[in-house]
Parts: sequence; C-alpha cells; structure tokens
Amino acid sequence: MTCLFRYLSIPVFLSLLIAGVPATVHAAPQALGLVASNGPIELKCEAGGCVADFTTFCLQQDRQSPERGTPYQVGSGEIQVAGLTADGTRIALDLRQSLALESRRKHMALRMFVRKSTLQAHNLVSVSIEVKEHVVLLPETSATDKNPHSKTEIAMLSSSMRQIGSSYVDSDPDRTVAARVLGDVINGLPERGKASNSTRQDLWQRAVHRAGPAAPQQGIDRARGIYELCKWTAGRATPNMRQCLETHHDDFIRYLNSKYWDASQPIF
Repeated sequence: MTCLFRYLSIPVFLSLLIAGVPATVHAAPQALGLVASNGPIELKCEAGGCVADFTTFCLQQDRQSPERGTPYQVGSGEIQVAGLTADGTRIALDLRQSLALESRRKHMALRMFVRKSTLQAHNLVSVSIEVKEHVVLLPETSATDKNPHSKTEIAMLSSSMRQIGSSYVDSDPDRTVAARVLGDVINGLPERGKASNSTRQDLWQRAVHRAGPAAPQQGIDRARGIYELCKWTAGRATPNMRQCLETHHDDFIRYLNSKYWDASQPIF
C-alpha cells in the first residue's frame, strides 16, 4: 500500500474513483527520506560496477510510491562518495558525476551504484558511501510530469518534514537499528541463489561490528531474531535469505513510516 492510499481522505479518494481519474496520473512520485548510514558503507563491486541498497522512507502523503528503477537525485543533505585505489589512495568522488540513485523496493529501499567506467577512470578497487543526516531525495524531473515538486514543497520537505522524519525514523533505537544491521547483511548476500553458512555468519558478524558497541541492544537483538528466523525459513517461505531479510527490513520501515505520518498530520 502506498503512502498516498494509506492517507488519502475517503471523500477525495471516492471522487477520484467516480471521475475515473487515478489520483496521481502523470505526477512525480513522492520524495524520500534517506536514512543516515552511521558511517561509510562499502559497495559490492562486480563486473558492471559497484552497488548497495540503502534504507529510505516516504516523506509525502499525497504522492504515490515510486516504481522500481525510478531515478532519484539529492534534494537536500549530504552524501559522500569515496573511492580507494590499488595503492591505498583515497579519492573523493563528485556525487553528480559518479553516483546513480534509483528506487528499489517502493519507498523502503533505494539502490546506489557507481558504474564500471567511473572505476576505470580513477583506477579504483573499491567504493564507499556515507549518508549524512537529514537527506531528502527527489525524483528526477521529467517533461511528462503534470505535477512536479514545487520550490515551496521542496523547502517544506527539507526542513520541517525531514526533521519530523529524523525524530521518528532515523533516531529509532529499535527498528531502525535493526534495519541498518539487516541492510548490511542484505548488501553482502547474492540476489539470486544461496550463500554458504560461513558467508552468512561472516556477514552477520561484520554487520554487528559496524553497528558498534554503542548501538542499542534492543535493535541488535531484533535484527538477530530476524537473521536466525531467515536462516531457517529461506528456501521455504522465500526463495533465499536475502529476500527474507528484505521483507522484514521493509516491515520495520512501514511501521516507522506510520508513526511518522501520525506525528506529521496537522491538528485542527
């Protein structure tokens, strides 16, 4: 269920149905809040380039969730991209020229990738990305958009709306911490096929280590419970462990997104 249909008023929704016009026809999809990464995340590099998925949430009630593969750009906030050469030299990369962003799983996850040509141009062997606090992502503009994001809308999203999102989503000590830990494991697992038990365990240990000793224990414990559950149910309820973890990661974000919307509704 998209944020639009979750929160659209019944009279407005019914009038749209009677008119036979979809609520967001030819409209730009919603802006997304990109959850801070709490440090750099190393991308997984393969033949075509380097990729990783990052946690996002819905910032707008009146626009539909993006379809898979919808291109996004940074509206406000900071994302740092860095590459490492074979001799250990660290290179800061220009965000606009090196990084592509596209929606992955509706408003719950977004994929970032650095193409092979960028790696070759700078002789890079690895790439890492750090998402700072309060980042807002906007869909790339299209000539066919009948309702693009206005300057006033963007200003509101980048200030008050994103601040509320930070309070209810980014700072949650339970589900957001769990989502970050699961996200690290997800990024290391193959999209198709199965990983060995030793690979799974190594990814889990790395994810907990990256969370750090200061990470709230309740979030780590929640992530551990899902990790153990998916070890046993992968291949039965879901095709593999990655998809199992993705499902639970997205459930966490849906729950927090609902809390955010409850808090951001105007009081009359």
